[in-house]
Amino acid sequence: MSASQAQINANRLNGQKSTGPRTEEGKAKSSQNAMRHGLRAQELQMDKDVAEDSEEFIREMQECFKPVGLHERNLVARITAQAWRLRRVVSVETGTVNDTLKNYPSRTLAQVFGGDPNLLLYGRYEAAIEGAMHRNIRELRSAQRYRLDEKEKA
Repeated sequence: MSASQAQINANRLNGQKSTGPRTEEGKAKSSQNAMRHGLRAQELQMDKDVAEDSEEFIREMQECFKPVGLHERNLVARITAQAWRLRRVVSVETGTVNDTLKNYPSRTLAQVFGGDPNLLLYGRYEAAIEGAMHRNIRELRSAQRYRLDEKEKA
């Protein structure tokens, strides 16, 4: 089924109405439209005010897992990023609940959780991040066992 000529003309006219932001300020703002919480970002999103806390967190993760070699260090970096994101999920979810309760004071907590699709989405993000983190921990432990077994053979 193809579009009629009238539909094609209407689509062209609509396409000319909105051509996106024109100013640098507008372009900068619109570039952040999809960045609501950073939970699915490729790179770890950290505010400048938590950079010091994050450095300590990274050091603690390194001490906890004691990686040796590039492969193990890469796995620990992934695990660290995923653990940081899990912390962020709780923070974002709490902020969403607090904002909703502030804007709609007559709502109960059950109504907030039942009515906000973002809260369900945060739960899915949390589960996916946690699953990936545990897979990486298993892979790291396997790599470390292999390394130690090879060292004993030598």
